[in-house]
Formats: sequence, structure tokens, C-alpha cells
Amino acid sequence: MARGHGVTVMASAAACTVGFAALPVYEVYRAGHPPAWLTGLDLLGALGLPVAVIPHHTNAEGGTHDTRFCYLGELRPAGPERELPDGSTALEIDEHTAVVVEPDASPARVRVWGRGVMTIRRRGWRAGVLVPGGTTLP
Repeated sequence: MARGHGVTVMASAAACTVGFAALPVYEVYRAGHPPAWLTGLDLLGALGLPVAVIPHHTNAEGGTHDTRFCYLGELRPAGPERELPDGSTALEIDEHTAVVVEPDASPARVRVWGRGVMTIRRRGWRAGVLVPGGTTLP
């Protein structure tokens, strides 16, 4: 995590600890454990953002295995997503994409940088809001 001038940047695996929940990707993808949420550090909770962050959403390195959707494949995230509390949000962040949270900016903002998108989902993986790189949101 890097912090300075009111900006916090989390990268890759550290990103999944930013929310109140995290998926144990290695255990699911490599060891075959069922998808389930673990308690995250909830750093964004201090900003009033009840989110679970899912990095590497568009990974394509699996060869014959579907490694998209945080190495879980297209259908598997739907199970854990249904277990998120009401009112919470899943932020899916594509590979080669960063989400920069600037709580000290006036007004506070979130910027998406990179080649991919951040997808915002609430209780349903099929209908999400796609936020492309180059976008700034309040």
C-alpha cells in the first residue's frame, strides 16, 4: 500500500484485503477449496464503503482453465456473491487496472486507471456497472 497526499493505492493481492471480505483465490483455484469469503481488513469501511474487492477479474492466463473472474471462472463467483450482506457491494477490478481512492480530495473521488474496467455489483453478478479506465467518480 502506498499513501501520500490523501491518495491510497493498493495493488494486486493487497487489494482484496481493502474490503470487509476477501476471496482466498489461491486456495480456491490451486487447492480446490470451495469459494467462500474471508474477513478482510475493511480499510474502505472507514470511508463508509461496505465493499468486497475482487482483483484480477479478467485474468486470461489459465490456458485450458477459465481463470477469469478472479481465477474462479464465470459461474463460480455467483455462490459467494450471494453471501455478501445486504447493502454491500462487490468491486471487480480487471487486470492491468488500478482504482485510486482520494478521500481528501474536494470532493472525494475514485479514479479508475489502466486498460480494463472496475465493475460495481450489488447482489447479482450478471448486472453490474462498468467503469472504464480514465473515469473519475465522486
